[in-house]
Amino acid sequence: TPGLGVTPPPGATPGDEGGPPCLPAAAGPGLLDYLAGARAGLVLDDFHHIHHPRLHAALQAWLDRAPDGLCLVIAGRTQPALALGGLRARGLLTELDADDLRFTPAESRDFLRRHVPGAPLDPADVETLARRTGGWAAGLNLAALGLSKPAGRRQFMASFDGTHHYLREYFTETILRRQPPRVQAFLLRTALLKQLNGPLCDALTGYEDGQALLLRLWKDNLFITRFEDGDWYGYDELFSEMLRDQLRRQFPGEIPGLHRRAADWYRRNHILDEAVYHLLAAGAWEEAAGLLEEVALWELEQCGQDSRLLRWLQALPESVVQQHKTLLFVYLQLAQLALSEQEIEGFIRRIEANLAAAPPETYSADEGAVLEEIRRIRRTWTPGSAFALPAQASGPHAARWAALNGLYLLKRVYGPHPPGLERQIAGLLRQGQAQHNRFVILLAGGSLARWWLAQGSLRRSARVARQVLAQAAGPDGRLPEPASIPLAVLSQVYFERDELDLAESYLARARQVDPDPASTNMPLQIAVQQAALQAARGEAQAARATLQAARALHARRPSRVWRQQDLLAYEARLCLRMGDYAAAEELLAQAGEPGDHTLLDLAYAHLAWIQGGYAGAEGLLVPLLAENPDGLPHEPLLEARLLLALALAGQRQLHLACQVLAAALRQAAPEGFVRPFLEWAAPCAPLLGLALGAEAPDSPAAGLARLALRRAGLPEAPAADPAVALAAAVTPREQEILRQLAAGLTNREIAGRLGVSASTVKTHLGHLYAKLGVHSRVQALAQAQALQLV
Repeated sequence: TPGLGVTPPPGATPGDEGGPPCLPAAAGPGLLDYLAGARAGLVLDDFHHIHHPRLHAALQAWLDRAPDGLCLVIAGRTQPALALGGLRARGLLTELDADDLRFTPAESRDFLRRHVPGAPLDPADVETLARRTGGWAAGLNLAALGLSKPAGRRQFMASFDGTHHYLREYFTETILRRQPPRVQAFLLRTALLKQLNGPLCDALTGYEDGQALLLRLWKDNLFITRFEDGDWYGYDELFSEMLRDQLRRQFPGEIPGLHRRAADWYRRNHILDEAVYHLLAAGAWEEAAGLLEEVALWELEQCGQDSRLLRWLQALPESVVQQHKTLLFVYLQLAQLALSEQEIEGFIRRIEANLAAAPPETYSADEGAVLEEIRRIRRTWTPGSAFALPAQASGPHAARWAALNGLYLLKRVYGPHPPGLERQIAGLLRQGQAQHNRFVILLAGGSLARWWLAQGSLRRSARVARQVLAQAAGPDGRLPEPASIPLAVLSQVYFERDELDLAESYLARARQVDPDPASTNMPLQIAVQQAALQAARGEAQAARATLQAARALHARRPSRVWRQQDLLAYEARLCLRMGDYAAAEELLAQAGEPGDHTLLDLAYAHLAWIQGGYAGAEGLLVPLLAENPDGLPHEPLLEARLLLALALAGQRQLHLACQVLAAALRQAAPEGFVRPFLEWAAPCAPLLGLALGAEAPDSPAAGLARLALRRAGLPEAPAADPAVALAAAVTPREQEILRQLAAGLTNREIAGRLGVSASTVKTHLGHLYAKLGVHSRVQALAQAQALQLV
């Protein structure tokens, strides 16, 4: 038969007139005779084009008589209408469905790296494409094609969704237009839904067979996923975007009504968060605001979805928000954690202007209190500070409000730390745990984990991060959006321990739990950490591109906790490691002068050390370390300690340099904090050799020094230069006495300069002579000059 590509044997008779030929009569005997006794294979491709029941029945009958040696392959987009239970029970059936054919995330990444020419793709872009395509091979192929075009990767990434012409043409030509008109209408009118079940779809379409249609679409593999409970489905992301685009093109006037019908169904079924989404999409502002007042605190406490709630509040007109005190206060609390100060200040100014322009007698029940609170904030709030909103001392939500109001403390983590801040944040975490408030647990716990990370306490940081992740996980194990904070902390912990694969996996999870954040705080944090990982893997150019993309994002959407100087400083430090000193100097010139900013000071100190300005580097690093005993907001200060040791060594203050390095080793060793020692292993090798000689061989500090040298490809026990070891034995006080001797001063004059007795100077000289192996001032000065101590 033509459908099988087999010529009927002589004497075969066609099937009944008006229908397709009967397979056993037309081809069965001859084909069976041909295949009998031979190991043969038969492939029926594009089987989804076969719809006639008689053909299905004929193939079933033929299968029942097929020889044992036959290997039959049926390929198509839909499940064939055949009775396969017997074959399955006998172990004679292998089935590959759409999920089996999807690329895993790792395979998606590998495919894109292999098939996109030019510079390596940004890992964040690879993750986005792998997630958006869901491992769909054709989608990945179209993405690779688009990324190869000369228009530019950034432009393609910004436009790659279901409305991109590559995908729109594929979906409409191969899927949508091949469906019956009734199914096309069903697909378009339900495209607005994130999740679908039969009754909900019936409410939008007016049909009565929504559940059966969904089951059929799923069996036909029409880019729809069935969830575990079996009654709920969801369109694949790109397919859904194409359908919504077609709905806007063909039936734009129906969209508000569809959203209202969806909102009504969700409200009747007490799924209030989805009802809010559809009311906002329908432009039903007052109804949405009223419902938001009911669900806002619940949304934070039970769901922890702050990005979603903030987007809902931003979707409301400000003239509506100002009439609802609860919504305004929730918005301000979330905004001061997520949005830039310019956005918050502009919002407050506009609300005040709107209310001040209206006669008080026209105020709603809340607007008078809103104006009073806005004016209080304007009087007391200064840029860089945090503000607390009035707590509700009574009512059913008093405890929730108290916990939410306490979150203003977290803003202080990114500035000067007032006394007792760590204790206050720990108390806020305990409050959130007592209330089972997932949002407070993640925000306070994530901030506490970052606090310990900044201090170099990696074990404590990881323990807090894991604890809050376990407490905030839902019954299904899923994590809410703010889980990106402790996940990013864990990524940084493993990076500092040089466990790069684990660091990469936690960073990927941080992206996944909050793929569409309302603020740029976490995207910038993730970009900085991604760049560090790329640099550690030797992908310096890709790391710089990641930081440049982060700076562009910050320029478009300023962050609450990052400044442009931070990102310029990170890129400058990367350029210094790459040896591109001119680029580093240019970036630092854009960022500001030394002393303007902590991360800039660290970068300037690095540049000064490279240029031989050891005293200048020391002059920047000493106050940096003294003024930030708890570390910097975004990273620990262990690298600054190593750089200080090198700056001191450059000035031949070797005794003090060894003390600084030894203290850093002893602090880092119990934490497994090895990464900075790896990055600075080569210039620090002489000092590490001295440290190994001074430490007990089995001490944690000695073990960390050997580990850093080994991983950096250097000898684990570098031979100590006798001259360096001798110079390192001279204390700073003894070195000062040598300088006074070189100036020709007597013991009495030296004592007067140093504020000590002449006998003390004599004692110091005795120690010096013993260390240097000399017996006179002249010999001591000669040896000191040879060691470059004076």
